[in-house]
Amino acid sequence: MRYYTRFLLVGAASGFFCVFNYAKNGMAQTLADIVMLFGFSSADCQLNQIMEGTYWYMPLFLFQIFYGTYIYRHFCSASIYFFSRCCSRTRWFLKEALTLYLFAVVYLLAVLAGGVGAARLFEPVTPGAGFLPLLWHYLAIHSLFLLATALLINILSVLSSSDMGFLIVEGVAFFCIAAFFMTGELFISGLPKEILPEHVWMILVNPFAHLVLYLHGVRMSVLDSAIVKGISISMWTSTAVFLTAGILVLLWGCYIVNHYDLVGADHEAEGGY
Repeated sequence: MRYYTRFLLVGAASGFFCVFNYAKNGMAQTLADIVMLFGFSSADCQLNQIMEGTYWYMPLFLFQIFYGTYIYRHFCSASIYFFSRCCSRTRWFLKEALTLYLFAVVYLLAVLAGGVGAARLFEPVTPGAGFLPLLWHYLAIHSLFLLATALLINILSVLSSSDMGFLIVEGVAFFCIAAFFMTGELFISGLPKEILPEHVWMILVNPFAHLVLYLHGVRMSVLDSAIVKGISISMWTSTAVFLTAGILVLLWGCYIVNHYDLVGADHEAEGGY
């Protein structure tokens, strides 16, 4: 537990460096603006903004690197001793998943704290309109995303290896990011930006779109250019999407820990973590 707590400082550092240049340019005037920045709201839904979207994905990416072995580490060289003392593997797995989720929430708060620290170097930071509801939905959506992806990395690592589990999940994640900006390039046009109703589904089926806060109809106080007419995703819908994904991964994980050969699950070349 203590080993993984130190990575919260990495989250705070990533938040600081992500926001620093934007705060210097006056784009982080309120706490609500900082939340919106971490919600990808500085990246228009156009292909030339793909690097901007990837830039703001980095704090989430770092979480998946550091916590992608949080559960898997028990399946390595000492698993025969660890699980011989475990009365219920399902109860153990659910407890570990809950701890992982709490890490995800605190990590996101650490990222935001780092961003606030960067913004305060240039000017006082006020809460901004609608900050608390926005923070609540941001934490709910992004923490459930981190839980689902980190759990999936851990489970796939048990079935293959930690490297393979990470590559599969992140490969899909970056494909979704690229597909989001490609779809915007092809089907979103005009000023103000607008998407036709028959093309909205292409955005809605992309999991990455549910992380993008401006698609939920929320605006930054200093940036309105990213708003897209013709699409507005409910915050509750996005929360439900990642909650459902998390539950499905959780159920699969319960099956794996009860039916997989735990002793033989160490696929790492040097015998484990």
